[in-house]
Amino acid sequence: MKKILAFSFLFALFASALHSQINEGSVLLGGNVGFSTNEAKDTSLKNNSVSISPVAGIAVKQNLVVGISFSYGHNKNNLNAPGAQVEGESFGVGIFARKYITLGKGFYLFGETGLNYFSFSYTYTYSSQKTELKAQNININLYPGISYAVSKKLQLEVGLPQLVTLGYSKSRTLENDIATQKTDGVNFNASASSFSSFVLGFRIFLPK
Repeated sequence: MKKILAFSFLFALFASALHSQINEGSVLLGGNVGFSTNEAKDTSLKNNSVSISPVAGIAVKQNLVVGISFSYGHNKNNLNAPGAQVEGESFGVGIFARKYITLGKGFYLFGETGLNYFSFSYTYTYSSQKTELKAQNININLYPGISYAVSKKLQLEVGLPQLVTLGYSKSRTLENDIATQKTDGVNFNASASSFSSFVLGFRIFLPK
């Protein structure tokens, strides 16, 4: 009897794992949304930021998705001085590959790697002075996370998109519209501080 129960349990677990696979040919649609707001008490320091990243892809193999992503971000920081603030805006596009591992009970562990291009613009204003930083960045990143299947077609997820990045960037600084400095170089980031910049997202899977 115990053997029958054990076999039945293993069969049910195996059948559940098969049912929860992301099948070849499935279309993925979705996106990530990130936001934050911080304000220092008894000062004028305040930070607000928001980002959105729509994605689309297709499962080329079981549990392996490749696709394209876009991104937009905006942030505004009020500094601890009257009329002083920093405002930034970014745009991006990239390609990615994501591998899912079934954990059971509707949960998945995923790892994603991608090649991305970003364009940034930051403007610092104080009184009559304006300093603008324009930058471009190309990077490769590692993006781990966990997702949960709310239904056969909808998954909610949380991830760490900036956990590991390697890239090349160049920038130009302007003082009152006059170029004053140019820089370029390779950058690498693998910091535990990335755990404070997680994002929430959703994915819709349309079976073939």
